[in-house]
Amino acid sequence: MYKQWTQFESFPQFMKGVEAVQRLDDTHTHWVVSLGGAKREFDADTTEQSPDNRIAWK
Repeated sequence: MYKQWTQFESFPQFMKGVEAVQRLDDTHTHWVVSLGGAKREFDADTTEQSPDNRIAWK
């Protein structure tokens, strides 16, 4: 299950509203989401990874 949460590019396949996720480097991703009819884009930083335990981003 942990591995699924680290495969950000696959999120659009199972998360409603997530249109695309692009990995920019090891800790940065670019997201395109559509929620309530509004399309938004943002960048996220992975702040912590503890394999098979925890992943955190902001």
